[in-house]
Amino acid sequence: MAAPSNHAPWQGSAALCILLGLACLAIGTYLLIDPTVTVPDYAGIGTDKVANIHMMTLGGTLSIVGAIFLAAGIRPR
Repeated sequence: MAAPSNHAPWQGSAALCILLGLACLAIGTYLLIDPTVTVPDYAGIGTDKVANIHMMTLGGTLSIVGAIFLAAGIRPR
């Protein structure tokens, strides 16, 4: 006869991983969708929007971290 399975100790960590994963994925996706910053007219660039490479890098990193947290939260135990 198999012992009863008690997953109670992991319920909190799984929920936290899913919550952190969704938050990181949402923020990362937002930064990847709109990585622009407003440039003042006196900068001489000729446009009011420029892609910010730091925001794109941060968006990619947060998206990857979010996917890892989600995978850790929904993996079978």
